[in-house]
Amino acid sequence: MIPCLMPLFTHYIAVDWSAANAPTMGKDSIWAAESGHAPSNIPTRFEAMQTLRARISQAIAHDERLLIGFDFAFGYPAGISQAICGDNHWRSLWAYLAQHVTNGPQNINNRFEVAGKMNRAIGLSEGPFWGHPWQHSYDNLGPKRPVDLPPSTAQHRIVETRTKGAKSIFQLAYNGAVGSQSILGMAALHGLISDPDIGSHIAVWPFETKLSGDFSKSVTLVEIYPSSHVVDTDAHDILDAAQVISVARDFANWDKTGALLDKLSAFGLSDMERDIVTRTEGWILGQ
Repeated sequence: MIPCLMPLFTHYIAVDWSAANAPTMGKDSIWAAESGHAPSNIPTRFEAMQTLRARISQAIAHDERLLIGFDFAFGYPAGISQAICGDNHWRSLWAYLAQHVTNGPQNINNRFEVAGKMNRAIGLSEGPFWGHPWQHSYDNLGPKRPVDLPPSTAQHRIVETRTKGAKSIFQLAYNGAVGSQSILGMAALHGLISDPDIGSHIAVWPFETKLSGDFSKSVTLVEIYPSSHVVDTDAHDILDAAQVISVARDFANWDKTGALLDKLSAFGLSDMERDIVTRTEGWILGQ
Protein backbone atom coordinates (compact mmCIF):
# COMPACT_ATOMS: atom_id res chain seq x y z
CA MET A 1 0.00 0.00 0.00
CA ILE A 2 1.32 3.46 -0.94
CA PRO A 3 1.63 5.63 2.20
CA CYS A 4 -0.56 8.74 2.44
CA LEU A 5 1.68 11.78 2.07
CA MET A 6 0.78 15.13 3.58
CA PRO A 7 1.36 17.85 0.95
CA LEU A 8 3.56 20.79 1.92
CA PHE A 9 1.29 23.25 0.10
CA THR A 10 -2.32 23.60 -0.92
CA HIS A 11 -1.86 25.78 -4.00
CA TYR A 12 0.90 26.24 -6.57
CA ILE A 13 1.59 29.28 -8.76
CA ALA A 14 4.18 29.88 -11.50
CA VAL A 15 4.96 33.35 -12.84
CA ASP A 16 6.66 34.21 -16.12
CA TRP A 17 8.11 37.70 -15.51
CA SER A 18 8.80 40.46 -18.03
CA ALA A 19 11.16 43.43 -18.31
CA ALA A 20 8.97 45.21 -20.87
CA ASN A 21 9.14 49.00 -20.82
CA ALA A 22 5.44 49.46 -21.66
CA PRO A 23 2.19 47.55 -20.95
CA THR A 24 2.40 44.29 -22.88
CA MET A 25 0.10 41.35 -23.52
CA GLY A 26 0.63 38.04 -25.27
CA LYS A 27 4.10 36.73 -26.05
CA ASP A 28 6.96 38.00 -23.84
CA SER A 29 4.64 39.50 -21.25
CA ILE A 30 3.72 38.47 -17.71
CA TRP A 31 1.84 35.21 -17.38
CA ALA A 32 0.79 33.60 -14.11
CA ALA A 33 -0.82 30.21 -13.62
CA GLU A 34 -2.22 28.56 -10.52
CA SER A 35 -2.55 24.80 -10.68
CA GLY A 36 -6.04 23.80 -11.76
CA HIS A 37 -6.88 27.25 -13.14
CA ALA A 38 -6.56 29.03 -16.47
CA PRO A 39 -3.48 31.28 -16.77
CA SER A 40 -3.70 35.05 -16.40
CA ASN A 41 -1.98 37.50 -18.75
CA ILE A 42 -1.04 40.65 -16.82
CA PRO A 43 0.09 43.75 -18.79
CA THR A 44 2.29 45.45 -16.16
CA ARG A 45 4.54 44.52 -13.25
CA PHE A 46 2.61 46.98 -11.07
CA GLU A 47 -0.64 45.11 -11.71
CA ALA A 48 1.08 41.74 -11.29
CA MET A 49 2.31 42.69 -7.82
CA GLN A 50 -1.16 43.93 -6.87
CA THR A 51 -2.60 40.60 -8.01
CA LEU A 52 -0.01 38.62 -6.05
CA ARG A 53 -0.52 40.69 -2.91
CA ALA A 54 -4.26 40.04 -3.08
CA ARG A 55 -3.74 36.29 -3.63
CA ILE A 56 -1.26 36.07 -0.75
CA SER A 57 -3.62 37.99 1.55
CA GLN A 58 -6.40 35.58 0.58
CA ALA A 59 -4.19 32.60 1.34
CA ILE A 60 -3.28 33.97 4.76
CA ALA A 61 -6.92 34.67 5.60
CA HIS A 62 -8.06 31.19 4.58
CA ASP A 63 -5.12 29.28 6.06
CA GLU A 64 -3.90 28.18 2.63
CA ARG A 65 -0.28 27.41 1.84
CA LEU A 66 1.14 28.84 -1.39
CA LEU A 67 4.23 27.90 -3.36
CA ILE A 68 4.99 30.66 -5.88
CA GLY A 69 7.73 30.33 -8.50
CA PHE A 70 9.27 33.17 -10.50
CA ASP A 71 11.41 32.76 -13.62
CA PHE A 72 14.22 35.12 -12.68
CA ALA A 73 17.34 34.83 -10.54
CA PHE A 74 17.11 35.55 -6.81
CA GLY A 75 20.80 36.43 -6.47
CA TYR A 76 24.18 36.99 -8.14
CA PRO A 77 27.41 34.97 -8.06
CA ALA A 78 29.21 35.04 -4.71
CA GLY A 79 31.04 38.31 -4.06
CA ILE A 80 28.94 40.49 -6.36
CA SER A 81 26.53 41.62 -3.65
CA GLN A 82 29.48 42.47 -1.40
CA ALA A 83 30.96 44.68 -4.10
CA ILE A 84 27.64 46.38 -4.89
CA CYS A 85 26.20 47.07 -1.46
CA GLY A 86 28.88 46.10 1.06
CA ASP A 87 27.21 42.91 2.27
CA ASN A 88 27.37 39.47 0.66
CA HIS A 89 23.77 38.72 1.59
CA TRP A 90 20.66 38.31 -0.57
CA ARG A 91 18.47 40.60 1.53
CA SER A 92 20.95 43.47 1.27
CA LEU A 93 21.03 43.04 -2.51
CA TRP A 94 17.22 43.03 -2.76
CA ALA A 95 17.06 46.16 -0.60
CA TYR A 96 19.67 47.88 -2.79
CA LEU A 97 17.70 47.08 -5.94
CA ALA A 98 14.42 48.19 -4.36
CA GLN A 99 16.07 51.49 -3.43
CA HIS A 100 17.54 52.18 -6.88
CA VAL A 101 15.02 50.66 -9.30
CA THR A 102 12.12 52.79 -10.48
CA ASN A 103 9.20 50.95 -12.03
CA GLY A 104 6.12 52.95 -12.96
CA PRO A 105 2.52 51.77 -13.32
CA GLN A 106 3.02 51.66 -17.10
CA ASN A 107 6.20 49.52 -16.89
CA ILE A 108 8.64 52.39 -17.51
CA ASN A 109 11.82 51.53 -15.60
CA ASN A 110 15.50 52.36 -15.22
CA ARG A 111 17.04 48.88 -15.20
CA PHE A 112 19.92 49.75 -17.56
CA GLU A 113 20.91 52.78 -15.49
CA VAL A 114 20.86 50.61 -12.35
CA ALA A 115 23.05 48.01 -14.07
CA GLY A 116 25.54 50.76 -14.93
CA LYS A 117 25.58 51.89 -11.29
CA MET A 118 26.28 48.32 -10.19
CA ASN A 119 29.14 48.00 -12.68
CA ARG A 120 30.60 51.21 -11.31
CA ALA A 121 30.20 49.98 -7.72
CA ILE A 122 31.97 46.75 -8.64
CA GLY A 123 34.83 48.89 -9.99
CA LEU A 124 34.70 48.10 -13.69
CA SER A 125 34.18 50.59 -16.50
CA GLU A 126 31.96 48.06 -18.28
CA GLY A 127 30.78 44.71 -16.98
CA PRO A 128 30.00 42.30 -15.56
CA PHE A 129 26.52 43.57 -16.51
CA TRP A 130 26.15 44.07 -20.24
CA GLY A 131 23.62 44.38 -23.06
CA HIS A 132 21.13 47.09 -23.96
CA PRO A 133 19.09 48.30 -26.97
CA TRP A 134 21.40 49.46 -29.74
CA GLN A 135 19.71 52.87 -30.11
CA HIS A 136 20.64 53.92 -26.56
CA SER A 137 23.82 54.33 -24.53
CA TYR A 138 24.36 54.14 -20.78
CA ASP A 139 27.18 55.08 -18.46
CA ASN A 140 29.30 52.07 -17.42
CA LEU A 141 27.18 49.65 -19.46
CA GLY A 142 28.17 48.33 -22.86
CA PRO A 143 26.08 46.56 -25.52
CA LYS A 144 28.38 43.53 -25.70
CA ARG A 145 29.85 41.16 -23.17
CA PRO A 146 33.19 42.55 -21.92
CA VAL A 147 36.19 40.45 -22.91
CA ASP A 148 38.60 41.64 -20.21
CA LEU A 149 36.76 40.82 -16.98
CA PRO A 150 39.06 39.71 -14.13
CA PRO A 151 39.10 35.94 -13.51
CA SER A 152 37.57 36.52 -10.07
CA THR A 153 34.34 37.79 -11.66
CA ALA A 154 32.28 34.63 -12.15
CA GLN A 155 29.72 34.81 -14.95
CA HIS A 156 27.44 32.18 -13.42
CA ARG A 157 26.13 31.09 -10.05
CA ILE A 158 26.76 27.54 -8.88
CA VAL A 159 23.28 26.46 -9.99
CA GLU A 160 23.75 27.86 -13.49
CA THR A 161 26.94 25.86 -13.98
CA ARG A 162 24.75 22.78 -13.43
CA THR A 163 21.78 23.90 -15.54
CA LYS A 164 21.81 23.11 -19.24
CA GLY A 165 21.31 26.18 -21.40
CA ALA A 166 21.34 28.73 -18.56
CA LYS A 167 22.53 32.19 -19.61
CA SER A 168 24.67 34.51 -17.53
CA ILE A 169 22.68 36.53 -15.03
CA PHE A 170 24.65 39.60 -16.18
CA GLN A 171 23.21 39.55 -19.72
CA LEU A 172 20.46 42.20 -19.82
CA ALA A 173 19.30 42.06 -23.43
CA TYR A 174 18.96 39.87 -26.55
CA ASN A 175 17.62 36.33 -26.91
CA GLY A 176 17.27 34.33 -23.71
CA ALA A 177 18.53 37.10 -21.43
CA VAL A 178 17.28 36.99 -17.85
CA GLY A 179 19.34 39.82 -16.34
CA SER A 180 16.78 42.59 -16.81
CA GLN A 181 13.93 40.47 -15.44
CA SER A 182 16.07 39.63 -12.42
CA ILE A 183 16.89 43.26 -11.56
CA LEU A 184 13.22 44.23 -11.74
CA GLY A 185 12.02 40.99 -10.15
CA MET A 186 14.23 41.09 -7.07
CA ALA A 187 13.24 44.72 -6.48
CA ALA A 188 9.56 43.75 -6.76
CA LEU A 189 9.87 40.78 -4.40
CA HIS A 190 11.55 43.00 -1.83
CA GLY A 191 8.29 44.92 -1.81
CA LEU A 192 6.39 41.72 -0.97
CA ILE A 193 8.63 40.59 1.87
CA SER A 194 8.73 44.14 3.30
CA ASP A 195 4.95 44.60 3.18
CA PRO A 196 3.74 45.19 6.77
CA ASP A 197 0.58 43.13 6.21
CA ILE A 198 1.94 40.05 4.44
CA GLY A 199 5.74 40.11 4.67
CA SER A 200 5.99 38.15 7.92
CA HIS A 201 4.01 35.30 6.32
CA ILE A 202 6.48 34.86 3.41
CA ALA A 203 9.64 32.75 3.28
CA VAL A 204 12.17 33.01 0.44
CA TRP A 205 13.72 29.67 -0.54
CA PRO A 206 16.48 28.63 -0.10
CA PHE A 207 17.72 31.67 1.81
CA GLU A 208 15.34 31.51 4.75
CA THR A 209 14.45 27.83 4.74
CA LYS A 210 18.17 26.87 4.69
CA LEU A 211 17.32 23.73 2.67
CA SER A 212 16.16 22.20 5.95
CA GLY A 213 12.53 21.54 5.16
CA ASP A 214 11.27 24.45 7.26
CA PHE A 215 8.21 25.53 5.30
CA SER A 216 6.05 26.69 8.19
CA LYS A 217 5.09 30.06 6.69
CA SER A 218 1.97 30.52 4.58
CA VAL A 219 3.86 31.45 1.40
CA THR A 220 7.17 30.23 0.01
CA LEU A 221 8.78 32.03 -2.94
CA VAL A 222 11.09 30.04 -5.21
CA GLU A 223 13.11 30.56 -8.36
CA ILE A 224 12.16 28.51 -11.43
CA TYR A 225 13.66 27.78 -14.84
CA PRO A 226 10.72 26.76 -17.07
CA SER A 227 12.99 25.39 -19.80
CA SER A 228 14.02 22.60 -17.42
CA HIS A 229 10.41 21.35 -17.27
CA VAL A 230 8.63 19.25 -19.88
CA VAL A 231 6.22 21.81 -21.32
CA ASP A 232 2.75 20.76 -22.41
CA THR A 233 2.52 22.82 -25.60
CA ASP A 234 -1.13 21.78 -25.98
CA ALA A 235 -1.97 23.64 -22.77
CA HIS A 236 -1.90 27.04 -24.49
CA ASP A 237 -1.04 28.47 -27.90
CA ILE A 238 1.43 30.95 -26.33
CA LEU A 239 4.59 29.23 -25.07
CA ASP A 240 5.00 31.50 -22.03
CA ALA A 241 1.51 30.55 -20.85
CA ALA A 242 2.06 26.86 -21.56
CA GLN A 243 5.27 26.99 -19.51
CA VAL A 244 3.68 28.42 -16.36
CA ILE A 245 0.78 25.98 -16.64
CA SER A 246 3.26 23.11 -16.87
CA VAL A 247 5.45 24.35 -13.99
CA ALA A 248 2.47 24.83 -11.64
CA ARG A 249 1.23 21.37 -12.60
CA ASP A 250 4.68 19.89 -11.87
CA PHE A 251 4.71 21.59 -8.45
CA ALA A 252 1.38 19.97 -7.59
CA ASN A 253 2.41 16.54 -8.87
CA TRP A 254 5.77 16.67 -7.07
CA ASP A 255 4.02 17.52 -3.83
CA LYS A 256 1.53 14.66 -4.18
CA THR A 257 4.33 12.12 -4.55
CA GLY A 258 6.68 13.57 -1.92
CA ALA A 259 9.26 14.56 -4.54
CA LEU A 260 8.83 18.25 -3.82
CA LEU A 261 10.35 18.01 -0.35
CA ASP A 262 13.44 16.36 -1.80
CA LYS A 263 13.78 19.08 -4.43
CA LEU A 264 13.45 21.78 -1.75
CA SER A 265 15.88 20.17 0.66
CA ALA A 266 18.97 18.53 -0.85
CA PHE A 267 21.28 18.99 -3.83
CA GLY A 268 24.45 17.12 -2.93
CA LEU A 269 26.22 20.41 -2.22
CA SER A 270 29.41 20.73 -0.22
CA ASP A 271 29.21 22.69 3.04
CA MET A 272 30.90 25.67 1.35
CA GLU A 273 28.53 25.57 -1.62
CA ARG A 274 25.54 25.25 0.68
CA ASP A 275 26.61 28.37 2.55
CA ILE A 276 27.01 30.31 -0.70
CA VAL A 277 23.66 29.13 -2.03
CA THR A 278 21.70 29.95 1.11
CA ARG A 279 23.43 33.25 1.82
CA THR A 280 23.71 35.00 -1.50
CA GLU A 281 23.29 33.04 -4.75
CA GLY A 282 20.01 31.15 -4.41
CA TRP A 283 18.98 28.05 -6.37
CA ILE A 284 16.54 26.95 -9.05
CA LEU A 285 13.81 24.59 -7.82
CA GLY A 286 14.16 21.27 -9.59
CA GLN A 287 17.87 21.55 -10.42
